[in-house]
Amino acid sequence: MSEALAVIILAAGKGTRMKSDLPKVMHKVAGRTMLGHVIGVARELNPQKIIVVVSPDSQQIVKESKGCLIAIQQEQLGTGDAVKAATELLKDFEGNILILYGDSPLITSASLAKLLEKPLKNEIRIFGFEASNPAKYGRLITSKNTVREVIEFKDANEIQKKITLCNSGIYYLPCPLLVKLITQIRNDNSQKEYYLTDLIKIGWKNAVETSYLPIHENEISGVNDKIELARAEGVMQKRLHKKALEDGVTLLCSATIFMSVDTKFGRDVTIRQHVVIGENVTIGDNVTIGPFAHIRPDTVISNNVSVGNFVEIKKSNIGEGSKINHLSYIGDSTLGTNVNIGAGTITCNYDGFDKYETHIGDNVFVGSNSALIAPVKLGDNAMIAAGSVISKDVAPGALGIARSLQKNLADWAMRFRKNKKK
Repeated sequence: MSEALAVIILAAGKGTRMKSDLPKVMHKVAGRTMLGHVIGVARELNPQKIIVVVSPDSQQIVKESKGCLIAIQQEQLGTGDAVKAATELLKDFEGNILILYGDSPLITSASLAKLLEKPLKNEIRIFGFEASNPAKYGRLITSKNTVREVIEFKDANEIQKKITLCNSGIYYLPCPLLVKLITQIRNDNSQKEYYLTDLIKIGWKNAVETSYLPIHENEISGVNDKIELARAEGVMQKRLHKKALEDGVTLLCSATIFMSVDTKFGRDVTIRQHVVIGENVTIGDNVTIGPFAHIRPDTVISNNVSVGNFVEIKKSNIGEGSKINHLSYIGDSTLGTNVNIGAGTITCNYDGFDKYETHIGDNVFVGSNSALIAPVKLGDNAMIAAGSVISKDVAPGALGIARSLQKNLADWAMRFRKNKKK
């Protein structure tokens, strides 16, 4: 694709059916906001501009749209009105326009590339799909493989409702043509909104043809409520599992493994049952994780590391050959090479106000049931006695021990039981 491209992403919808104070497009799928997914896909197409259309007072969405242009839709008057707001930023643009939706996180750049691969003339190009349940979708009214009109379900008659070929809502057309047609859209429909779909009917009357390419429903399904959000999550997880398996990752019981879209794996990685992997996680070669492990955002796990049962790691760098095998929490920490973290060890990284870091050198052994109170440093080759609460730095090669001396009171237990029985 050599023609200049600008992408418009519609993200101004209120999403009342989500029943949440969070803007609809800010809900996450596989660790990334729905809008973040769509912006990421748009960037893969190398457009000259990405314009995100938002409602007034959408600071969260604007922040998520870093690097994009922002257009404000002052009132919620429909998709046609939203696109019209974006055209204000395209007055001098002579290339082509791709229109996407911030609540459709499953669209892929591979499918969009097919829509864009042929040179575009004075025409509109869209996706069409066969819906499993077409009740909520607009119908494509065709004539000799050309789309003459899109009828929204609420405005369709009984014959039109029987049509199963449905509208994806994704449009690709020349910018000058969009600017010309968008002003002709009217709101004479049951919703009194400006439907973007009317572009096709108006285009037909102006000798502008619309063609469609087939696409699977999974890719273009929008998310309007928590049920659809859960469905999108399921589709995305299956994609991520498939990609990981194709890349050589061993997944034991993949249905119980949650991945984030940006996770990076090395070679010969094994992920066991019931593992959660957060955003911005990198996992090196020959690594085993789980079962029941939680790898939280901003974690780097180096080669030959073992992370075992009920271990949580957050915003930490785990050095090569290190082991965290049982019932531990490692947060805001840097571990050197060949570190052994005993069962029940935790880094105490939060005092209720601020986060603090723990630094553990190479070849350090931390005994079971220890608490490391950050900020603290354990030098290379140091050892920590089991059951210690370490609040001061431990020098290289030293033993850190912080626990009360043990007392054994002879016959105390027998006397205690005898008194209780009385």
